[in-house]
Amino acid sequence: MSDSRTGGREQFRRGVEEWRDRLSEAQASITDAKSARQEYESQVEERVQEETGRLAYWDDIQGEEYDQLSRAIDHTQARHQKLQREFQAWVQEFDLEYKTLVLGILEAFEGDIRTSRVAEIVGCSHSHAAKFEYDDETETARKKDWWSTYEESKLSPAKRDKIVEEDGECARCGVDGNLVVHHIIPANQDGSADRTNLATLCSDCHEASHGHDVQSGEVIYDDREGFWKWVDAEYQTTLDFY
Repeated sequence: MSDSRTGGREQFRRGVEEWRDRLSEAQASITDAKSARQEYESQVEERVQEETGRLAYWDDIQGEEYDQLSRAIDHTQARHQKLQREFQAWVQEFDLEYKTLVLGILEAFEGDIRTSRVAEIVGCSHSHAAKFEYDDETETARKKDWWSTYEESKLSPAKRDKIVEEDGECARCGVDGNLVVHHIIPANQDGSADRTNLATLCSDCHEASHGHDVQSGEVIYDDREGFWKWVDAEYQTTLDFY
């Protein structure tokens, strides 16, 4: 990574920490104001209970002080919302990739921020922000292990085309059209992109291997051996037919 990019991230991280402190201060003010109002309400309730038979007393004593506390809460909440909008605009001024912005925010907030809020601030999708997490032990943000495994299992278009060209036909039925590369052990079950875990199937057989629900990520066999038994069973059926 270039020095300018590294410096940009460090500047961004320090800036996020400053915004975090300002936002936290505003949130603390809201909490204090609410606590003060709740305490006042409790005091009023106690006084009302002491004045048996005088229920109308509540309306008389809550009066101006209660209204002042409520106005203080409204004012502080408005200030907090304004800070949030300004913070979001400030973050989006940085010419940094989404990953860097998400990591910087997670580290500055020490993970104490919702994923949906991070996505909103950065301007990325929720699914992209959800790829990262804050590690309390190392006090750093990083890509989640499951996402790294998933990315490692993905095939580049070039590798996919090469495998299809090498195999030339569906491993199950022998058709040479509409071919796809199939993960024998699915990627969402830690299946790798190694050649030993890949097989060329036609689109119909690929659908069948997933129980006709490819999006589920589930397969109809238990392991690699089960997959090849399933493939050979179809091949044997073809021989018996002829």
